[in-house]
Amino acid sequence: MFRNPDSVVIPFDTQAYKAKIDPSDSILSLSARLSKYGGGGTDVSLPLVEANKRYAKRTFAGIVLVSDNESWINSGRVYGYGRGGSTGVMTEWEKFKKTQRARGIADPKLVCIDIAPYGNTQAPDRQDILNIGGFSDAVFNVVNNFLESDTNRFVREIEAVEL
Repeated sequence: MFRNPDSVVIPFDTQAYKAKIDPSDSILSLSARLSKYGGGGTDVSLPLVEANKRYAKRTFAGIVLVSDNESWINSGRVYGYGRGGSTGVMTEWEKFKKTQRARGIADPKLVCIDIAPYGNTQAPDRQDILNIGGFSDAVFNVVNNFLESDTNRFVREIEAVEL
């Protein structure tokens, strides 16, 4: 069961999909349903585009992107890179933040979980953006600490991971 039943899930590859998610579903059922989407490319900006269009009137504390974070599908498409040399993710993230701030969310956050980390990212780390490479159970605590803006807890979580 979702801890945040008002969350929105937007599966994507080279397009964004509308997914019906039942908050009472098991994690296995949700995984099976979501595995039917995707394949063939990656445009990491698409969930942000959809959030800015379809959900502009809702308030969100932030966005969690789960992907390979490559966004290579934009290669050769000027509009895919965003404005002023920025990535499409950063252009759409700035729009999202502006809308959320107007709706009363002072400090929305973006978390990019890169399942297969490479040497690049679509959104560089900064106070409102966290990049995570790889995935384990520890990711949930790291994301929670980042969203709560508790930097001391965030450092403690990292130091507690055994290598």
